[in-house]
Amino acid sequence: MIAPGQHGKNLQDIPEQCFDYGFDREDRWPGLVLASTVTVPNGNTDGWRLATQSCGGFSCDEFQAAVLPLPVRPEMLRFLETVAEEEFSPAPLDYFNMMDAADAAAVKKGYLSCLHRAGLSCSEHNLSLLTQALYPVDATAENMKILAGNCTELAAMKVPGGLTIFIVGQNCD
Repeated sequence: MIAPGQHGKNLQDIPEQCFDYGFDREDRWPGLVLASTVTVPNGNTDGWRLATQSCGGFSCDEFQAAVLPLPVRPEMLRFLETVAEEEFSPAPLDYFNMMDAADAAAVKKGYLSCLHRAGLSCSEHNLSLLTQALYPVDATAENMKILAGNCTELAAMKVPGGLTIFIVGQNCD
């Protein structure tokens, strides 16, 4: 649950101790969440919580966001497993954040191809968030319908930018 005094705040202005560990409280693998990556949503935040996710492979990064767990359409579970197992990449993303530009570009190209085959999109900005354990997808009604089966009213969430859907996998460290 997000405390009312935190609504609309920039995530960077919220103390670390306010964030739970793990984007998916139920530790589903793979998980699926809607994430506000810049600010805490205003208005109704039922089901949302502040969380930190371990990511980045051996670079041992952490990513903070306000997250809302999403249901996974049963027919999309295998696709999410394919993404979380990094089958789109010739090598695991353990060292992705340390790859040279050409290798990183090849991984991103493979990731985009994988998403496009499933009818999903990922903007250049969201693609820049790609790292081991966090696999971004654009937060659009179309993508929500494909992955979660619901059409959460994204505009009604009053988030001034920074909404992303993350397929959540496991970090190698």
